[in-house]
Amino acid sequence: MEEVKTDEITTVKSNPKIKPEEITLGTIGKVIIPIELKKQIDYLHKKIGSFEWSGVLVYKHESGNIEELNNLVFKAIGFYLMDIGSGTLTEFHYTDKIIDVYDNIPEAMECSIGLCHTHHSMGAFHSGTDMAELETNAGVYNYYLSLVVDTRETYKCKIAFPAKVKSNNNTEYSI
Repeated sequence: MEEVKTDEITTVKSNPKIKPEEITLGTIGKVIIPIELKKQIDYLHKKIGSFEWSGVLVYKHESGNIEELNNLVFKAIGFYLMDIGSGTLTEFHYTDKIIDVYDNIPEAMECSIGLCHTHHSMGAFHSGTDMAELETNAGVYNYYLSLVVDTRETYKCKIAFPAKVKSNNNTEYSI
């Protein structure tokens, strides 16, 4: 039986007083967000305001494996805006516009792609729609990252990957 496994990699609120080269997020595994990407996200929040936006997150697997989630490390390389939606929705489809990602982020050819989008002032969380998107794309990629951000500089990232699950037919009941 094939099942999609998802696990939250990170929940963090960055401290604007700290100006690191990169922000490392993580409680289960790590996602490294370079300061230039953080600045791009901050800029989009400032310019777009209370509309949701989404696009392609380009990242690479740095180290670790799915058998030891605490050791997984990914590094975000870049972001390419694909859609500015409404106050409650953003969506895009991978059309020939995906070529623009590779034209604008040369490293993308050696990297993986995932999703980054905002929930602006609603808080960073993975909605039911976000979880369905993770499940859909998990079967297409070895690892698939979904990064949700908000205007309070909160970042939540989940990873999804296909996995085989063994099931036993034993059921225990407690009374």
